[in-house]
Amino acid sequence: MGARPGPHPTHAPPRPPPGRPRTSRTPRRLLAADHPRGTRTRSARDRLPRQTQGPHTRDHLGGRGRRSRAPPPRRRTVAPPALGLPTPSTATRVGRPPGVPHRTRRATRSPGIAGHERLMNLPIRLLPGAGESFGSYLRRTAHALGTTPRMLTTSLGLTPGETNSLLLDPATTHRIAELLGLRTSEIDDLHATRWHPTVLDLRLLGHPQRLHRPWIDTLNTRFCPWCLDENGYWRLEWRLPWICTCDDHEIWLHDHCPHCGSTQRDDAWAPRATTPVSCLSCAKPLTEATPEEADLDARRRTYAGQRLLAEEDSTIAGYPVPADTALRGWRQSIAIQRTLQRDHHRHSVEHWTAHEADRALEQAWPLIDAPDPATAAAVLRRWMLAYQRPWPFSAAQVSTFILPLRHILDDVRAIWGARGP
Repeated sequence: MGARPGPHPTHAPPRPPPGRPRTSRTPRRLLAADHPRGTRTRSARDRLPRQTQGPHTRDHLGGRGRRSRAPPPRRRTVAPPALGLPTPSTATRVGRPPGVPHRTRRATRSPGIAGHERLMNLPIRLLPGAGESFGSYLRRTAHALGTTPRMLTTSLGLTPGETNSLLLDPATTHRIAELLGLRTSEIDDLHATRWHPTVLDLRLLGHPQRLHRPWIDTLNTRFCPWCLDENGYWRLEWRLPWICTCDDHEIWLHDHCPHCGSTQRDDAWAPRATTPVSCLSCAKPLTEATPEEADLDARRRTYAGQRLLAEEDSTIAGYPVPADTALRGWRQSIAIQRTLQRDHHRHSVEHWTAHEADRALEQAWPLIDAPDPATAAAVLRRWMLAYQRPWPFSAAQVSTFILPLRHILDDVRAIWGARGP
C-alpha cells in the first residue's frame, strides 16, 4: 500500500537519496507525507532568528536568509595626527597609537593626548619676542595651532608649576627646546633664570624669611595695554613688583582687567582658547584698558630698576654695590621705612599694585638714593624721631641686612641708645 498523498502532491520536492546528508540548498519546507505523523513541523533552523547583513546571506545554520538592506558601517574613531595636539572637539576621542595591542588600549590613553612620545616638532615655529615670558610664548603658540594652552602644555609634558616662567630643570629645558624648535638659551631667556644669580637668587624661592626671597611675583603679572596691542605678547619684567611703569609709552602698568577686575596670571594653563592679549577670566581684550600717564619720578625709579636688570652696579646709602645686593637693599630699605612709619600693609610686597609699590619706593628712596653714608644716617634718624618708640630692630634682624644698611643701623643705634627717644 503506497503512502497517502499530501495536500500538494504536484509541488512536493524529491526526497534526497538514502545516505546522502541534507545540504543547505535543501528546502526546509516539508510535506506532511515526509513526516511520520503526517503533520508539518518547524525545525530548529526555522525557530532561530536569521542574520540579515547583506542581500543574500546565510543564517547561523547555513541556510539562506531574506533580502535586506545592509546596515550602515560602524563609525570608527579617528586618532589625531602624529603631532599629538588634539583640538577641543577631538580631545576625548583619541584612538590607540599604532602598534599597541587592542587589550592595552585603555591603559595607554591619557586625557587630551594620545601619549607624550607621539609629539613631534611643531609645524609652526614662533620666534620669541624681546623680553617675552615663557607663559606668553606658550599662549601664542597654542593660539597659532588652534588649540588651548592647557592642551599644548599637557602634550609637552609640563605641569602647572612649570609654566609660570620662573625656572625649569636642565633636562626639561633641553626636551622642550627640541619640541618647540628653539635653542636652550632661548628657553632660558623666557624664564627668570636669565637674572639668576646676578639679580635674583631663585634658590631662595621657598625661604622661610620673606626678606631673603627673590623679589618677584610668583602668581600675577602686570601689563601695558599699548605694548600688548603693538607686540602681542607679555614681558617677563612685568612680573617684578618694582617695575611700575612702561618705559616705552611712559604710562602706568595695569594690574587688573578693565572689564571684570581680575588679576592676570602669567602661565599657560588656561582651559579654553583665547587670544594671547585677552583676559583669562572674561576673555575680553586687555588692550581696551585706559592708559594713565606716569609722573617723571616714577619713571626714573623704574629706569633705575631696569638698570639693575642690565646688571649695572648701583649704590645703596652711598655705598657702591653690585646689582643683586642693590635689589636686596631696595627691599630691606622699604622694610625699614615701613617699620619706622608703622605702615602695616595688608598685602605682601610681591602682590602690591603698581601705584602701591611705587609709593613704597618713593618713601624709602631718600635712604636708597642717599649720596653718602652721612646723609643716609640723617634720613634714618629723622625716621626714628617720628617713630617715638624704643629701638625696633634686634641684633638678629640687623644681621640679615646688607652691609651698607647694617653700618647705617649700627651708627644710628649707638646714637639712639645714648640719647633715647
